[in-house]
Amino acid sequence: MDTGPQHIDFDPRFIAMLDALGHQAYSDLPSVIAAGESPVSLRLNPAKCAADVPQGQPVPWHAGGVYLDSRPAFTLDPVMHQGAYYVQDASSMAHAAAVARAVALTGLTPASLRYLDACAAPGGKTTAAADVLPPD
Repeated sequence: MDTGPQHIDFDPRFIAMLDALGHQAYSDLPSVIAAGESPVSLRLNPAKCAADVPQGQPVPWHAGGVYLDSRPAFTLDPVMHQGAYYVQDASSMAHAAAVARAVALTGLTPASLRYLDACAAPGGKTTAAADVLPPD
């Protein structure tokens, strides 16, 4: 199976929309898609503290997101099984940023805020949203 770079003709309007977002990570999206292989990323669990979590480059839109240079053997990592981090694609972490922004824009207090994720299986985006929602 060939996973090398591919030529993809993106709609110029799509490229302009990405550039207008003003962050290099968005402008780089077409080249990342054309590369054919997704980077490995994980999301740290703020409720757990572990010094042995894999280290990497930060995901720009999520404070606890990390891009890894290579894929470790996650199933053999006791730190992952203890819940110190979740293997999660960086694109799924954008959900938490959207939830945090929506809460900030509405000005709802924790007492009046309700969150429902009707597609919660297996729950990675739900736990990411819980990380950015107010307590309780």
